[in-house]
Amino acid sequence: MSEKWNSIFYKLLKIKKNKKKFSEKKIPANVLYSKTLDRSCWPIIKYLTSRKSTKSLEFKILSFCKDKNWTSPTKSSPYHYHIFFSKNQKLKSLCKLLKKNN
Repeated sequence: MSEKWNSIFYKLLKIKKNKKKFSEKKIPANVLYSKTLDRSCWPIIKYLTSRKSTKSLEFKILSFCKDKNWTSPTKSSPYHYHIFFSKNQKLKSLCKLLKKNN
């Protein structure tokens, strides 16, 4: 079993990391969270970084985020970030939207 774990960890360490670019300025929590996501999460990234949301974008998010991990209070979900950044309106609205999938 330990050999299997070592093999898995070795493969994981070879995966190229996402580069994060930060400046000296404070970053809003919704932007920070969007930077933790990869490109496959584009509906959420767009929702978090745009000024307005559309019904079609909200529908895409609900379709994309069917997995329960998106509403987990842990695992770097939007809910997890919202616990620490409770005043961020974009994260709050995303969490409200994701509740519709429950």
